[in-house]
Amino acid sequence: MANFPRVKPAGWAANEIYTATQANTLDIDHTKAPNFDEGSSHTPAADIEITGPNGIELQGTLQLKYASQTITRAQPLHMMGGNSAGWTFSSASLSNQVSGAQTNIPLTDLSEGNTLTTITLRFEGFTGHPNDPVILTMPKFGLWKKDTNGTETQIGVDEVDAVTDQTLYQAAHDISMTGIVEAVDLQNYSYFLKLFGEAGGNFQPDGQVHQIICVHTVTTQPAGF
Repeated sequence: MANFPRVKPAGWAANEIYTATQANTLDIDHTKAPNFDEGSSHTPAADIEITGPNGIELQGTLQLKYASQTITRAQPLHMMGGNSAGWTFSSASLSNQVSGAQTNIPLTDLSEGNTLTTITLRFEGFTGHPNDPVILTMPKFGLWKKDTNGTETQIGVDEVDAVTDQTLYQAAHDISMTGIVEAVDLQNYSYFLKLFGEAGGNFQPDGQVHQIICVHTVTTQPAGF
């Protein structure tokens, strides 16, 4: 990693003529320099470092932009209301205590200005179901957003646990909502999940949510986020 070396470290004397080699070196270096007026594209062979007390200042509505990439963020497990009396915390997981109980879980670590594409809820049914849990009303969750006036809007439809095998249901497994195309707007909305526990005659308490994972397609980083 280095800056362009000087073509002639000693400098040119008055009326001294450039050699062909010097002129060609300057021309090649010129093609490597950024074009800040019209834009340009570069493939550095090494990192570009900015040291000292000064950095890059972005003014106005300018943002950092990226080629499309995928990032994954685990969400903290919190409850924000609803029928949260039917859910408790157990060993840092959310535990369902009442048949069909609802709780709302805020999504507090989303990527502003980028597209939310997938939410995966890691769930584990408690042991003791007498047979395959298909006779249950299975656990489900929905994605919602709330605007500054308190109006709630569902994004898509509820995602229902599709596991019907008893052994698989009573082990940790994923309930995944895919195909989401939500441009995250944290300036005007808060986002949350409405989670409903299993219900029915085959209900067993202590089904647990261990983790919530959100996947985004990222193309920009707005100022302040």
